[in-house]
Amino acid sequence: MDSFFAFIAKAAPLLTFISTLIAASVAAGVTIYFGRVQAGIARQQAKTAAMAAATARNKLRLDLFEKRLNVPPRQNSCRCAGRPARSRWCKSTAMKE
Repeated sequence: MDSFFAFIAKAAPLLTFISTLIAASVAAGVTIYFGRVQAGIARQQAKTAAMAAATARNKLRLDLFEKRLNVPPRQNSCRCAGRPARSRWCKSTAMKE
């Protein structure tokens, strides 16, 4: 039994090195795994954000289109940049009498 403890005493630095190497390898593997998972989550969030932006842009287009259709025509208006029909700047002959 004394020879076994003598062997362990002489091999302790080597065993310490091996156990440290194994622990570092396991820690590196776990870090790489979690890094890949985090990268996958980030990619999914980027896709979701792009789809949300496209949805918001399409909703804005639809809202503007609906508002444009729901605007009633103005009575007695000139086609000249929103100026009154009988102003001196209006060149439209349709509204002048």
